Amino acid sequence: HFFGTNAHVLFLVSVDSLFCMRLPLGRLPVARAAVLAGGLCVSSGLRGVPIRLNAVTTTSKRKMQARGQITGEVFQVGGQGFTSSEDAGVFLVWCGPGVAALIDSGCGSERGVEKLLDNVAECGVPVTDITVLLLTHCHFDHTGGAEAIRHRCGCKVVIHEKDAVFVESGNSEVTAATWYNRKMNPLRVDQKITQPSEKITVGDKVFEAVFIPGHTPGSVAYLTHSEGKAVVFAQDVHGPLHPSFLSNKEDYKQSLRRLIGLNADILCEGHYGVYHGKQTVKEYIEEYL
Repeated sequence: HFFGTNAHVLFLVSVDSLFCMRLPLGRLPVARAAVLAGGLCVSSGLRGVPIRLNAVTTTSKRKMQARGQITGEVFQVGGQGFTSSEDAGVFLVWCGPGVAALIDSGCGSERGVEKLLDNVAECGVPVTDITVLLLTHCHFDHTGGAEAIRHRCGCKVVIHEKDAVFVESGNSEVTAATWYNRKMNPLRVDQKITQPSEKITVGDKVFEAVFIPGHTPGSVAYLTHSEGKAVVFAQDVHGPLHPSFLSNKEDYKQSLRRLIGLNADILCEGHYGVYHGKQTVKEYIEEYL
């Protein structure tokens, strides 16, 4: 529904029914305001603002329309607006009863990790269901929280062998920890990806680890399927390329072409959001070629 600036409608949602109450706002100065009511957000002061109701369609907690839900099995649980502004995107994939995967871990501040795990629980997934942490590359905003998450969840940590050397040695320069005025503590890696394409089975899901060097020597994208859609977690598609990262421009361009070839329906990017639709995903990646 769309409404003008002089009169607005507030929907109040109860368990059993919907009530519509018309609230005349007169000729108040045009200003942005937000009213939160049971997960419903109404923005006023802007002409033609849509109001969206996200209805709960099942009593299953996991199936509720959670904040950050991408599909019924895939959720964003970390990153700006979810945990901390310094964190890259962190994504949760439900892989069947009692099993889940996490992609990347944020910087690992105590508050950020607590919020991340709270967000996981709000998706209806016990944190102890996380059996694997799939790291896309070695940078601190993706790996800094890995040890804390492994400690809390008991999961194994996976990363490509060419980036494993930097997290295992605690290299604060290549991992960009210095960009955050932090130190990279040595991180033990449980499983190292060694092939250009490698399958990782997690519960009912299969993740294809696709080697996409360029941003870092061991960058990886993880491709899986959810509800009939190909979902790729390709963090930092945008780069940047920097000498301290050991970036390689030619490898980066070739990796972008490889990502396009995956023909994904959904792209989960580390800093610039989630993209839906094959053409939209393709066009976004092409921007950097």
